[in-house]
Amino acid sequence: MTGIDTDVKAVQKMFDVNVFGPMRMVRTFHPFLIGAQGTIVNIGSVGGIVPYVYGCASSSGHDCARIKTVENRRLILVFVRSFLQRDQGCTAPLGKHIEGRDGTTRIISGNIGTRILESDRSKNLPEGSYYAPLAKEFEEHVQRVPDTTHRDVYAHHVVSQSLKSAPPAWYWVGATTGIVRFMDVFGFRTVWDHIFWRIFALGKLKLAAGLTNTDKA
Repeated sequence: MTGIDTDVKAVQKMFDVNVFGPMRMVRTFHPFLIGAQGTIVNIGSVGGIVPYVYGCASSSGHDCARIKTVENRRLILVFVRSFLQRDQGCTAPLGKHIEGRDGTTRIISGNIGTRILESDRSKNLPEGSYYAPLAKEFEEHVQRVPDTTHRDVYAHHVVSQSLKSAPPAWYWVGATTGIVRFMDVFGFRTVWDHIFWRIFALGKLKLAAGLTNTDKA
């Protein structure tokens, strides 16, 4: 859903799981993590890097006014990753170091074949949405069948990397991670804005908004 049409109560529930859940877990299980001297596996997503359209939980009116969306998981993962990284900095002296690292493997997941998108297929833009000019494009988007990596293949890669004697600090796995990683390293900061502007026909929305404003004037 778009940022300006997002159900805030639903986002609060998601934050309770994906943001405060890890915080509660770290607080509760710290003695066991330190005692085990093992590796913490932090599961992330390319959604923490790519400002994906129609997956928004933007709280910034400024961004919405510019028709710039922020993916739900971006807000969540940046927050959680930041929290965990700072927590790791505090606890690294208490745990195992692997080649000078903090004993944590950060998994950046691409498109994985799960049922997570099935609930989106019944969604529609709310009545009066500013995105109404893109209603057809929105419907096509929620009905899409993206290219994915099978969940069993994904799980095999994650587990095999995590169980290594010296797990990687960062591990990218799953469909789309190749291009996202490349663009994240070599692209400019707003590259995804330009790409998604065309893919999601945001120019059509801008044109429609301009005509509406002209009519009101």
